[in-house]
Amino acid sequence: AYEEGRRSGGGGGGGGGGDDAMDTTAAEAQGAGAYVRAHLAAILPQLLSEASHWTASTRCSALLRLEAVARYAGGAVEGYLDEILASLAGAFADDTPDVAAAARRVSARVGTIVDPRLSLGAVLPRASGRVDGGATASAMSGYMELLAALLEGMNDAAHALDAAALAGMAGGVAAALASAEVCAEVVDDAKGKLALGLGHALVALCCRSNAGGLPAAVRGVSEAMYACVLASATLAVNGAETGSGVVDNSALLDGEGAVEGGASDLDVLKALKEDEDAVVSPRAHGVAALTMLSRPRFGGDVQAMLTEVLAPALARLSSQVSLPPPPEAATPPPGAAGAAGTVWTKEDAPMKVWCALLRFCQGATALETVLHQVYAVVTAHVGESAPDDVEVKLPMLVLLDYVLGQLAGAGSEALKALVVPFVLHVIAPNIVWKAGRTAAMVRKMALACLEGLLRSGSATPEALVACAPRLMPLLKTALDDYDSTGRRLASAGLCRILQSLKGAIGEEPVHQMYHDLSKKLDDSDDLVRLQACGTLRAFYEAAAPGALRGTMVEWSAQTLLIHLDDPDARMQQEVYGTLETLLRCAGAEGAKAIISKAEQARLQHRSPDLCDQLLAAARAV
Repeated sequence: AYEEGRRSGGGGGGGGGGDDAMDTTAAEAQGAGAYVRAHLAAILPQLLSEASHWTASTRCSALLRLEAVARYAGGAVEGYLDEILASLAGAFADDTPDVAAAARRVSARVGTIVDPRLSLGAVLPRASGRVDGGATASAMSGYMELLAALLEGMNDAAHALDAAALAGMAGGVAAALASAEVCAEVVDDAKGKLALGLGHALVALCCRSNAGGLPAAVRGVSEAMYACVLASATLAVNGAETGSGVVDNSALLDGEGAVEGGASDLDVLKALKEDEDAVVSPRAHGVAALTMLSRPRFGGDVQAMLTEVLAPALARLSSQVSLPPPPEAATPPPGAAGAAGTVWTKEDAPMKVWCALLRFCQGATALETVLHQVYAVVTAHVGESAPDDVEVKLPMLVLLDYVLGQLAGAGSEALKALVVPFVLHVIAPNIVWKAGRTAAMVRKMALACLEGLLRSGSATPEALVACAPRLMPLLKTALDDYDSTGRRLASAGLCRILQSLKGAIGEEPVHQMYHDLSKKLDDSDDLVRLQACGTLRAFYEAAAPGALRGTMVEWSAQTLLIHLDDPDARMQQEVYGTLETLLRCAGAEGAKAIISKAEQARLQHRSPDLCDQLLAAARAV
C-alpha cells in the first residue's frame, strides 16, 4: 500500500483517515488496514530498527514507511507506543534535515491517531527532564521536538475528550514546558536546540487552529497561562541568542524578535514561518506565543494579558527567595516563602527569567500591579544586608532602571508609596563610594535608578525632603566620581532634591556645599558642566533668606563669570541664567558684589555683551 501510494503521488488511507488519503475505495483501505494491523508485530520492529540505520536515506525511508503503517494501523500502534516514541525522539536529534522532517510527519500522525493521554503521559516526563539522568539539554531536546509535533497532530484531530480532561492535559503540558529543569537548561543552552524545541512546543500549545482542543483549554486554566508566560520569558534569555544568558536592555515586544500577527493565531504562525530569522529564533517563538495567548480574551493586547498573569508568575519564580518585610502600610508581596537568607546567585536561571518577564511589560499598566514584588525582590538582592555579588546586583539595578523608565510620567500611586523605601533601602546603599571598577559600575547604575525615580513624577517634595539627610551627603561624594556619567547623575540627583528644599537650607550648610557644586563647572565633560549650572540654580534657590552673602557670593560670581566667556554658546547661556538666579537670591548686598566682579570681567571677555546685560540687571536691583 505504501509503495502504491508513492507511485501514485498520494499518501495513504485507512485507519487514521486524513486529507492526504490514497485514491482507493473504502473497501480497499479497510482491507489494507486490517492487513497492516494483523502483521504489525512483525512490521514495526523492522521499521524501528531501520530508523536508526547508519545511512540517512535508510533512516528517512523507514520513517516515511512508519508513517504509512501508523496511518493504516490507527489505534493499534498504541501497544507499541513507548518504542515508537523513543525512536522518534532519537530521530529529532538527527543532523540530517530530511530525517528530522520525516520524524515530524510521523509524530504528527501519532498525535492524530493515538489517545493524547497515552502519548503525553509517555513524553512529558522526558521532555521536562523529570526522569533520572534526563535533566540535560541533549536528553530533553529530542523529546521536546516530539512533544511539539504530537501537539500539532492533536490540534488537527477531533479526540473525544471532555472539558475537564482537556483542562488537565493543558495544565500538564504547560507545567512541563515551564519546569525548573527546562528553565535551567534553556537559559544556558548554547546550541539552542532545546530552546527552539521549547519554542515549537509552546507555539503548538498556544496556536488555536479551531474552536476547541488544548489551545482553547489553556486559556481557561490560570496555572497553564502562567506557565506559558514563564516559558516565553525563558526563551527570551536563551544563551544561544543573548550570548550570555543575561537579559539585555531592550524589550522584545515590538522590537527585535517580535512577530507581527494578523487576525488569528494562524496568521501569527504564518508570519513566524515566513520570516527567515524568526523561524529559527527561540525568542521570536516566545513572543509569538504571547501574542497568541492574548487572543481572543484580551483582544490581542499582550499588556492587558500580562496585567492579569504577571503577579502570580513572578511569585512562582521568586517563591524560594527570602524577601524582606514590606514597607509600612504595604501588604506582603506574594511568594515570600523562601528560607531565611535565601537569595539568587548569578547561576540561578529563575533570576534571569524573572528579569525577562518584567521586560515584556511596556508602559505602566502591568508593572503597577507588581511594584511591591519588584521592591521586595530587588531589595533582597541589592539592599544593605544583601550579599556583595556584583553579577547579581547589576542585573537587578538594570531591571529596576527599566521598570522606573516604563513608569515615567504615569503618576503611579503605587510608586509614590515606595519612593522613600526605594531610595533608602535600594538606591542609597549602592551609592556609597567603594574602590574598584565593579563598585563604580554598581554606583553608576544606582545613580541611574535614582534619576529614573526622580523623573517618574512620583517623587513628591515631601518624599525628597524625607530622603535628603541620607541621600545628599552620598550624592555630594559622588560628584567626584571618576566616571563622568556618575558625576552627571549625582549632580542631577542633587538638583532635584534641592528643588524640593526651596528656602530651607541654612547658612552653614550653604557654606559647606557651594564650593563642591561650583567646581563641577570645571569638569572635563561638557554634560557635567551644563548639569552643574542647573544644580547651582536649584542650590541658590534652596538657600534660606540671608544665607547667600559675603565671600560666598563674591567667589561664586567670580567663578561663574569666568565660564560666561566659554567658547560654547550653550554654556554661556546656562551660566548667564545661573548668574541671574544668584543675583535674584543674594539680594541688594549680593548685587553689589556681582557688579564689582562683572565690571572687572567685562574687560577680559572676548565679548562684553553678556556682562553688560548682567550689570544692567544688577544695577536695577
